Amino acid sequence: MHSVRHEILPASGVEFAACLKLTPSTLIASQSHASGRVLYNVVVARSSYLRIFEVREELAPISANKDDERERRASVRKGTEAVEGEVEMDASGEGFVNVGMVKSSANDDALIPPPVQRFYLVREHRLHGIVTGLEAVRIINSSEDGLDRLLVSFKDAKIALLEWSQDVEDLITVSIHTYERAPQLAAIDTPLHRAQLRTDPLSRCAALLLPKDSLAILPFYQSQVDLDVMEPDTQARETPYSPSFILDLAADVDERIRNVIDFVFLPGFNNPTIAVLFQRTQTWTGRLKEFKDTVGMFIFTLDVVTRNCPIITAVENLPYDSLYLTPCSSSLGGVVVTTANATHPQL
Repeated sequence: MHSVRHEILPASGVEFAACLKLTPSTLIASQSHASGRVLYNVVVARSSYLRIFEVREELAPISANKDDERERRASVRKGTEAVEGEVEMDASGEGFVNVGMVKSSANDDALIPPPVQRFYLVREHRLHGIVTGLEAVRIINSSEDGLDRLLVSFKDAKIALLEWSQDVEDLITVSIHTYERAPQLAAIDTPLHRAQLRTDPLSRCAALLLPKDSLAILPFYQSQVDLDVMEPDTQARETPYSPSFILDLAADVDERIRNVIDFVFLPGFNNPTIAVLFQRTQTWTGRLKEFKDTVGMFIFTLDVVTRNCPIITAVENLPYDSLYLTPCSSSLGGVVVTTANATHPQL
């Protein structure tokens, strides 16, 4: 029996978003844009639709300011207008005001309107798959052109590395990494799994959550030193990444890690450091007398060369309704565990 799926209306709204410098117009050398200064790019996705925007900083139209001022003056009743400088005088309470200064500042504000930021659609694509994550990464080529790359994960356990091409003025595919034939995806409940994509803050690697509490790790080269250490063979140096591998959290990290809820990369560490939120024994509201605080969190470092994963922090007995993790900045350190009605900082 064959089933046919027909999409009547395209997906609307935004489910995933990433802010990055993807197009050359965001570089400093290209700031003299005819229609404004391009600050950065915003990539949004929902379902199978991917949209790329430019955020431009432009001067507000002077005519619009004049129209607003005209409407504001028309709404004020005749004879009730404030004397020039009266508002400033009342605010300062000094009893006098320098009218010349008020006039000069008012004229300067009228001549130079404040800049505004606006979105401009650059490209829109319909992808062959359901998007489950968007992340910005920098590879070894980013040090030459100064541009970021885009990582896109899909529901069927795939990761696509994309970059902007000036020749075609559009996105091109650098590589596609698929894990459909991994043993973890042979389970019956695989269609219910949602692949989560996370990247290291320094773009040293990316991780994709697979079924059976596993992570697909994709390391990236950041310098010539990393390239010499991870790929001594000169024939394999044309790609900006090293071969990916699957990390079984229960077998390679700790056997207590079961039923992963969320995971994040933490900033401020010499090696990629991952915080994993899991529930060893699953429970619900009707079983709180037997199993209540069943969630735990482990923080471990990842060596992408030796693939060793020593645990540096272990936290047990977290609330059973823990939802997700939020990494803190490197100056503060730690991670925040968010539950249904509370937050739990873990330093």
